[in-house]
Amino acid sequence: RLDVLKVDLDGADCDAARAFLTSVRAKLVVLEVFDGLPPPLRFALHEHPELRWGELKIWGCSLSYQVRMLKPLGYHLVWYGAGNAVYVHSTAKRRLGLPRLDEVDCYAKSVVMAMWPN
Repeated sequence: RLDVLKVDLDGADCDAARAFLTSVRAKLVVLEVFDGLPPPLRFALHEHPELRWGELKIWGCSLSYQVRMLKPLGYHLVWYGAGNAVYVHSTAKRRLGLPRLDEVDCYAKSVVMAMWPN
């Protein structure tokens, strides 16, 4: 078991997080969010041999993509801000008494950190 998983790859973050979490459950998951696309839009960058990472103006995955990806694994959004989201596994959520948050509301009340291309 793992207490915290933090993923910040500026690439296929969601793919890496999902692959890891299908094998090892973490109590808390912290993921970098590409917040250039507001909820309910979903986006994820996936690994591909033709990708040129230095040329990309987008990265990782959107908040709504993360919420939908992690829900079947038992994770719930508990915090969002500064380009990161925190999820807690349902077993720990019950013990901590944390509320379930709505990603649209969280996004609307946060500071967007997206780096828009010039």
